[in-house]
Amino acid sequence: MPTQTFFNLSEEKRNRLIDAAMEEFSEKSLNQASINTIIKKACVSRGSFYQYFENKEDLFFYIMKLVKTDSQRLFIEEIKKADGDLFLGVRHYFPKLLSSVMETPNADFFKQLFLHLDYRTSKEVTPEQLRESEEGNATRKAVFSHVDRNRLKADTDEELLCLLNFIVSMMMQEIVEGYAKERPRKKIHFYFCRKLKWLEHGARKEVKSEAGEK
Repeated sequence: MPTQTFFNLSEEKRNRLIDAAMEEFSEKSLNQASINTIIKKACVSRGSFYQYFENKEDLFFYIMKLVKTDSQRLFIEEIKKADGDLFLGVRHYFPKLLSSVMETPNADFFKQLFLHLDYRTSKEVTPEQLRESEEGNATRKAVFSHVDRNRLKADTDEELLCLLNFIVSMMMQEIVEGYAKERPRKKIHFYFCRKLKWLEHGARKEVKSEAGEK
């Protein structure tokens, strides 16, 4: 996170640095992005930069927090609208998640982020309710309270968390593949819903025997 020295700057100077960093991170991955390019565009000295941020990663993750949508609130809203039906809620949530990532002024930033996910960045992308932290535990309880477990074969919190992790992994995979293969948003949505349907209803066909028995 930024130091207090950064927040003591004028709004114009803070925005100039953030805008320069956003431009760089929207064109290059975190590993490829250059501090020199950022500070040159922002008219900031290297010494001053390190008074504001510990390093390039510190600046990157701060920007991530600025541009991330409140996915937890949106997710809970869709579960509530679906009367606790997890799969229906997820089916309605995913296209809104796609829009928040792919149809915003920060779309190029998110594209670079998803195309170059690694352990560090994937942790930040992970929804709060799935994180192992005190805050994550609190938000997880809020999400769980709105899910109708009578519709699921997930009786314990551990099983429900495992199911949510699996669904989120499918979401992330489809977004990454969508960017990598330059798929339109509707096709990304289609592929995700197909996998979700397999998860919800199973992928095995019921084959009748010649005697008509299943």
